[in-house]
Amino acid sequence: MRRFTFLLLLGSMVAMAGCTSPARFVDRTDSGGIVAVPDYSHREQAIALIHREVGPNYHITDEKEVVVGSDTKTTVVAGSGSLLTRFESWFTGTKQVAKSETKTDPEKEFRITYIKTTPLPANLSSPPTAVPAKP
Repeated sequence: MRRFTFLLLLGSMVAMAGCTSPARFVDRTDSGGIVAVPDYSHREQAIALIHREVGPNYHITDEKEVVVGSDTKTTVVAGSGSLLTRFESWFTGTKQVAKSETKTDPEKEFRITYIKTTPLPANLSSPPTAVPAKP
């Protein structure tokens, strides 16, 4: 019984992990808002979030990539040279030269700005039909 419960719990956690969306609201007002996703490849998830929020009554006014911060990574390589050089430095107490490299890149996200629109009345939702001219 415990094994079944554990497998059921594990399976549900795996299933829920796949359902998360990277789309999120940055700003939301009565007239529209801004939705952000990590990059353009997640655009459809942003559109789905807008559609869940306001339905089909929206108009996209702007789509762009925005810098939201910086991502700094430092790589350190401790020691260089052959194995013999490393053993020698261990016995003599001399330090090996450590090399470090720091790289800073801008952190970006893709944002979609939308406004809410009013739905057309039911009688105007279909295109108007042509009225034949009277002779």
